[in-house]
Amino acid sequence: MSYPIAMVLLAILASIVGGHVTGASVFWGALCGVSQAFGVWWFYAALGSGPISVVSPRTVWIASPSAETFPSAARTTRKPWRLPSV
Repeated sequence: MSYPIAMVLLAILASIVGGHVTGASVFWGALCGVSQAFGVWWFYAALGSGPISVVSPRTVWIASPSAETFPSAARTTRKPWRLPSV
C-alpha cells in the first residue's frame, strides 16, 4: 500500500514544484523502475531458494563494484535540498 501512497504524494509534489517532462526522462525513469523491480524479484527469489548465508555474500559481491567503479560519486558531498524561491 505504500507504493500507491508514495506515487500520489510524488505527483502532488511534482505539480507544485513544476518543471519540464521530456519523453526521454519518462523512458529512462520507466526503464529504471522495471530494472529495479526485476532486481528485487530476483533477490527475493534467491532468498527463497537458498540460505541467507549464500545469498547475502553474493549480493555484496555484485553491489560492491558500484562504489569502486564510480569513486567520485561516493565521495561527493551533497548540498542540502531546499525549495526554490518564489
